[in-house]
This record gives sequence, C-alpha cells and structure tokens, in this order.
Amino acid sequence: MPKTKFKSLLLLFIFFWEFLTCFSRPITYPPQTNLLFPSDAVSILSFKSKADLDNKQLYTLNKRFDYCQWHGVKCAQGRVVRYNLQNFGLRGVFPTNSLSRLDQLRLLSIHNNSLSGRIPNLFSSQRRKACDL
Repeated sequence: MPKTKFKSLLLLFIFFWEFLTCFSRPITYPPQTNLLFPSDAVSILSFKSKADLDNKQLYTLNKRFDYCQWHGVKCAQGRVVRYNLQNFGLRGVFPTNSLSRLDQLRLLSIHNNSLSGRIPNLFSSQRRKACDL
C-alpha cells in the first residue's frame, strides 16, 4: 500500500511539474514592424515626427481611427492622394524620404509653415499633379 501511495504522489508531482513548466514559459510574440500599418500611414507619421515639433497634428494609429480621416489627408481606395497642411503652423524639419513613399499622392500643400531643410524629390511619380510650398 505505501508503494501505491508513493507512486500516486510521484505521478501527481510529475503532472504538477509538467503543468508548471508548460505554462510558465514566456510567451514570445513576433517583433512588431511597420508592416502592421499601411505604408501611407507610416509615411505620414514619419513626416509628422520631424515636421510637427509642436504636435499640432493630432494623428494616432489605432484600430478605431482610420488615417484617411486625419485632418488634411484625403484618400482614394485607401491610399493618400492629397495631403493639405496649408496654414497648420508646423515647425520643424522636412524629413527626407518621408513623403516620397506616398506613391499615389497627387497634391501636397505645405504653404505657410516653418519647415527647414531640403525638400526631397516628390515628383518621381508621374501621378503628382501639384506641390504648394
């Protein structure tokens, strides 16, 4: 009888140990990348990070807020086609290559802001129609 009790306790211990080791392993998630967000939203946020030092553009990315609804952004079929920041009072640096990734952008208006730095070639795409600086 004592052997049976010992075996039962041993089995219970092994089961408990396996249970703990199985569920105590850290859960690893894949690293978050910008691939989780649309490239147009990433481009706009990249621009904002350098050109809007006073945080006048209150853009956030979450599941309930569509970047096509951001102030100054107009989309067609989920892609940014117009970006109008005229008279926003932005202050900062025009970040290189941030807006050049908006390959469907047809109109960019950043008139009457205080942005410094070199303006990248935004006209590599034949879709661009106008740029108001």
